[in-house]
Amino acid sequence: MTSATSFYWMDRDAVLLKPGGVFCAYKYDFPIAYGPLRDFFARELSLKWAAYRDARLTRYDDTLERIKASKIFREAERVVLSNIIELTPREVATFFLSTSYVTKYMDQAGDAEYADELLRKVAEIETAPSVKVNFDIHSFFAKR
Repeated sequence: MTSATSFYWMDRDAVLLKPGGVFCAYKYDFPIAYGPLRDFFARELSLKWAAYRDARLTRYDDTLERIKASKIFREAERVVLSNIIELTPREVATFFLSTSYVTKYMDQAGDAEYADELLRKVAEIETAPSVKVNFDIHSFFAKR
């Protein structure tokens, strides 16, 4: 079985008990934009988005411990893969606008202009054509 970020929304213990040979789940943490946007997104997270992030996105990731506790796998390991990509400033902003926590913020805060405001601020802050963004991938592999 393989699972991307969807594994964190499932009944993880039940999924691990399914018979089969190999299991892999992976995820990325909160992306880090390098350069001037780093502080901007950190402030937005702190002041606006954090209250709307699901606890599954912020608490300690115990996937490796769950895999080992299932006692159905001979081997289990966590591997972090470097995944730094270049995006335009607009692409970085639209990524955040697509997340569950930012859309929930906009819905619950009733801030209909927020998307346009975020895009405008990002364009003002970052004038370079591209931004490096750290989306390191945390992978969990297990073999029966």
